Amino acid sequence: GDGGETVPAPGWWKGIYIYDGGSATLDNCVVRYGGHSHSWDSHNTRANILKVGAGDLTVTNSIISHNSNDGIRLENTTGTVTINDNDFIANQRDGISSDNSTPVISGNKVSNNSRYGLFVNGYNSPSNVSGNILSGNSVDIYLTVSGSGTLIGSNTFTGPIYVGNGTIAENISWGSDYPYYLTGWVTVGSDAVLTIPAGRVVKFAQGASLTVNGTLDA
Repeated sequence: GDGGETVPAPGWWKGIYIYDGGSATLDNCVVRYGGHSHSWDSHNTRANILKVGAGDLTVTNSIISHNSNDGIRLENTTGTVTINDNDFIANQRDGISSDNSTPVISGNKVSNNSRYGLFVNGYNSPSNVSGNILSGNSVDIYLTVSGSGTLIGSNTFTGPIYVGNGTIAENISWGSDYPYYLTGWVTVGSDAVLTIPAGRVVKFAQGASLTVNGTLDA
């Protein structure tokens, strides 16, 4: 109803950025079409909702969609972050992106995002990932090697859990019941222990490898 003042397309505006020390609560909201690019902005086109550092964030019962990058992105968050019962739809990168953060992610529907439904990086990883339904994403769940210790609970998605390339530098357990799929080379660093519990299935892409300089306990 505002004529030509806004245009419904990904990248029209930038997004909601909650920086270190800031807090926000969004309930029953619709946030879409963010991701506009400015060359001078260090958080260029990151997400409809970006949370960085200290401060709490709660996003519930909302629709987060059609960003030119991520639906929601968390970077080094240290407060209480809760992402429950939302729809993350048709973002042009990831539905939910968590970098070195420990959110609770539950009861969400994550669908038709162009890259990953859930992307996790960093040894500080989500404390609870359960009850989510992921579908129609290029890959539903992708963990970097540092985030591969994330415990994926009872969710509905097309497996396996994808694990990226790199070196594991801290002790990690692949403790989820879903198969793990290594997309390339993974190295266990000299000071690290990789634990693969009984009954776990690990699959390898063609040409992928697992190199152990530290300890493998399978």
